Amino acid sequence: MRTRTLAGLVTALMLALFSATGCAEVLRNDEARNIVPVPYDVRELIRPKKKFFGMAVNDVREPKVIEKFAKDAGRRPNLVAFYVSFLDKLDVEYVTKIWEGGAVPLVVWEPMRMSAADVAAGKYDGVLRDWAETIRALPMPIVINWGHEFNGDWYPWGLCVKRRPQSVACKTGYKTTAADWLNSYKRVHDQFMFYGATNSIWLWSPNINDGRGVDLEDYWPGQKYVDWVGPIGYFEWSGPGSAMRFGDLFDPTIRQIRKFSNKPVLIPETGAPPGPNKAAEIGDLWHSVATRKDVVGAIWFHIKKEKDWRFTTDPGAHAAFKDAARNPMLRLDPAAP
Repeated sequence: MRTRTLAGLVTALMLALFSATGCAEVLRNDEARNIVPVPYDVRELIRPKKKFFGMAVNDVREPKVIEKFAKDAGRRPNLVAFYVSFLDKLDVEYVTKIWEGGAVPLVVWEPMRMSAADVAAGKYDGVLRDWAETIRALPMPIVINWGHEFNGDWYPWGLCVKRRPQSVACKTGYKTTAADWLNSYKRVHDQFMFYGATNSIWLWSPNINDGRGVDLEDYWPGQKYVDWVGPIGYFEWSGPGSAMRFGDLFDPTIRQIRKFSNKPVLIPETGAPPGPNKAAEIGDLWHSVATRKDVVGAIWFHIKKEKDWRFTTDPGAHAAFKDAARNPMLRLDPAAP
């Protein structure tokens, strides 16, 4: 990460460099006005030499929650995910604490109370400007995960299909289409670029596409709009059986994505339920993250929700997590990747 101190022509040249290969490397709007240099060049984080060891918890703003995770895991996370409703403001104090604690903040930004079509049409550009200008002013990278799990039907921005009229996606009345979601993602991204928030990293995050018959390419915004692809999946969701492996869970969806993108993979949510296979699944997950060249990291969903996904549910799982955390490949320093 490099602090930029030059202005004028040098700034213009630096921004021009971003147009070479991808989303975080691009100033994506030639009409951006009065853009000032952002403090951090995020390009080195897109394909880092080591890996992200991430956490997500219910309320990361609670005192000592990151410290508790670090104590239980035997290592501090270097990527921290938290969930924010679209109309809420970014908590600058909180993301600053995350960054100063050695981790990159990842915002799972949820458009809960509006239609994706309205976002795409520009009706919330004021919200986008506020967020973009806030992020641009921060001396850190921030990952944006807009409207995750869009290929499911359990969120208002998800896909409404006729055979499931009682799904959340259908009952809201928005009846979001793939085009609606796609255009909303592009609108969010383009507004960030217009206001110079080039210290944002863009995560495109479907749920694992397991038999829903959804063509993920219908949701693909294009290479310049995405830095990481992020399939979300959980081990043994349907109940206990033989231990699942990383490849069993994620590779079918990754293969679908590889038909239209070669972007690095970040797993933004995963976990395993209590049971005899949990320790083995934890070990295989982090071993795969550490050894696969196409994967830059993962985030453990350390939450008791539909199931108890926390790695501390039994001594075996806890020991497996701590053992995995010792892998030197998971020691990425975001400030010096």
